[in-house]
Amino acid sequence: MQAFIDFLVNNYLWFIIVSIVLIFALIGYLVDTSEKPTQVRKMDDETPVIEGNTEAIIESDVKQETINSEVDIL
Repeated sequence: MQAFIDFLVNNYLWFIIVSIVLIFALIGYLVDTSEKPTQVRKMDDETPVIEGNTEAIIESDVKQETINSEVDIL
């Protein structure tokens, strides 16, 4: 029994570190498996479509095409 107690006293730091890691793993597992409330979002209400953004996207596509055609020519 004395040898076991001496082993624990000499290696107490490792036991504390392993215990902390296992506790964090258990907490993470419990958080992952807990029920999450369902959230219903209406995308139309939250993100309105802005007309200016579509023009910028079209312009960037045209620029990419011209760059690619110039590379093909060379």
